[in-house]
Amino acid sequence: MAERNPTFTPEVAGDVINYKPLSLLAVAGLTVAGVFTFIVLLSGILALVKGEPFFLADWMIFVPIGAAVLSGLGLWEVSSSEGTRAGAALARWGLWISILVGVGYFTYELFTGLAIRQQANRFVMEREGDSGFFPRPQGNNEIDARTAYLFTMSAAERSTIRLEDPRVIEALDAPVGQNLKGRMTSFLESPLVRVLRQSPASAVKIEPLGVKDWSYENGSYKIARAYRITTEDGVYEITLLVSSQEASAEGEKRKWKVEPVSLMQPLQPISRTPAGQKKQHLRMKAYEFLYDKKWGFFNNLTRRRGMELWLATQPPSEREALLAQAKGIRQRTPLVAVAGVAWPPLEPAEEDRLLDALLPGYKPLSKAAEYFKNLDNFRFFDPNEVPRIRDAAVAALALDKLPSASFKGGLPDDLAPYEVKNGEVFVTHSFEWMVPLGDARLRKDVVLFGKVTLAASDQLDPGAANADQQWRIHSIEITRAVPMLGKT
Repeated sequence: MAERNPTFTPEVAGDVINYKPLSLLAVAGLTVAGVFTFIVLLSGILALVKGEPFFLADWMIFVPIGAAVLSGLGLWEVSSSEGTRAGAALARWGLWISILVGVGYFTYELFTGLAIRQQANRFVMEREGDSGFFPRPQGNNEIDARTAYLFTMSAAERSTIRLEDPRVIEALDAPVGQNLKGRMTSFLESPLVRVLRQSPASAVKIEPLGVKDWSYENGSYKIARAYRITTEDGVYEITLLVSSQEASAEGEKRKWKVEPVSLMQPLQPISRTPAGQKKQHLRMKAYEFLYDKKWGFFNNLTRRRGMELWLATQPPSEREALLAQAKGIRQRTPLVAVAGVAWPPLEPAEEDRLLDALLPGYKPLSKAAEYFKNLDNFRFFDPNEVPRIRDAAVAALALDKLPSASFKGGLPDDLAPYEVKNGEVFVTHSFEWMVPLGDARLRKDVVLFGKVTLAASDQLDPGAANADQQWRIHSIEITRAVPMLGKT
């Protein structure tokens, strides 16, 4: 008998679709990881084609980190959704890609940068055939100091230069723009080089500090690194910028050079030793003796104060006696009153001639050129012109021309050369002297660069009230002549 109330069971048309939405965090993490991988691969291929290294911007480190964070959050979202979210595989792919590619690239950058920084540091610190920027200026070897200057030029330039040739030196020192001294002299007088040359090499200690910046631009690595320099005078710090010259042929090595701009920065001491402080004060007192506007040596010269000028070259302890001797000579002359009328005072030129005749060792103003050493042995780009410049300098020191003589001393020099020997301290300051060359129609001024060495007792207290008077002119030397640009 048929069942009266059969149960109706519908036929199943197919499997039920169990839809789970993807985790957006997992998708975002994989997408960011993929974009970073694409950038790295594309940059690497382009660099390989060009034969150059490749480096991404510093901020790019946050891209794989962000991808890993998004993928990790996506994986957590899926695992904590109790089966309502999908995308765990995407999250794991994004996590591993970001970690592997990110760590791989930044490991490459880290070790490449480390190797480059070490090469640059060896170039400035270790003296070898084509390196040793810091060691070479130390000491008194002029060739070594000039070689250090060559390290501010490209390897191709410096490989062709022979420093033994005077013509090469003149070419390297040619005036450039407003810089009459030229690049090499400017380098040798830069604060860094002078600090290195002030102390014996055994007393100089140089320590590399942190790298402040490094990059690869226009086919060259650029490294900016701080260095601490300790001398017997004090402690200094400088940031040195060096750049590379990449090898252009198989088998060549990378070359380096120091960027000159980093040498022109002021070099202020972090601290000074007691010896350094004393040197600084004595340099200042020597400068005042030389350039004081009322009684300085050059002021006495242009004002034609013959006696004061000569006394400046004599030991301070003897000046009072020499001055009394000169006064006695004046009083013993036959220029006495006649018929109650006194003779007029002597003219400076007459008094100068009188002292020249009666005061032993006195140098009259008519012989002012004798105060200057080697007026015929200084550097000039054309040696044949040296005698003519010498004659012009002697003419500019004639008695009637002295008031218009133009001597320039510049600012006080905290790094003026300083030496102690035979119980005296010697300080050397520089000066410039403009001399007219030729007549009015064909006049062409030249600038004579010179140095004045002053001496004082090594027991002199720079804090004494008369410390600026306890010096004597030891020597005045002309070292170089340079034509004034644009002066005709």
